[in-house]
Amino acid sequence: ISVSLFSQQRRMIELLNADELIFQKLPSGEEYKRLLGNVKFKHEDEIMTCDSAWFFSDRNTMEAFSNVHIKQGDSLDLYADYLNYDGNKRISHVRHHIRLIHNKAILYTDSLNYYRNENLAKYYGTGRLEHGEDTLTSEYGYYYSVSQNFIPVKNVVMHNPRFTMFTDSGFYNSGE
Repeated sequence: ISVSLFSQQRRMIELLNADELIFQKLPSGEEYKRLLGNVKFKHEDEIMTCDSAWFFSDRNTMEAFSNVHIKQGDSLDLYADYLNYDGNKRISHVRHHIRLIHNKAILYTDSLNYYRNENLAKYYGTGRLEHGEDTLTSEYGYYYSVSQNFIPVKNVVMHNPRFTMFTDSGFYNSGE
């Protein structure tokens, strides 16, 4: 009997730039790098920039603070005040003053998780999608970036100059 073991190779978050690097320790003794000024990370095809960050290279995670910008490929930009990113799970927890811009659609919210494995953004709390003349608001929802499908849920309002529609949930495609 032959047994083969395969392991998925873990891609590490790369630190590309910081004006200042300070080595720190948590009360638990865990070490991390505190980064200040023009901070820039890369993970696979994603570039993340911010004003300051905590980088836990052993865990392959980072927290970014102030003027956070995530650039994925050539058509998806995500802006926020705070980011907690897990490079192993490829999940971004993004908070406060969020703008997710994908092609010609813009999603505004205050709490969003982006799952890179599924190319899925889930927002919690009120969200607003603007696309051309259409504006959709809802209490929470889902945005699939590959298909550009937007699924608003709970107290959905779709406004267009020609009509306003109210529903409990909906489906909207922002593709051209």
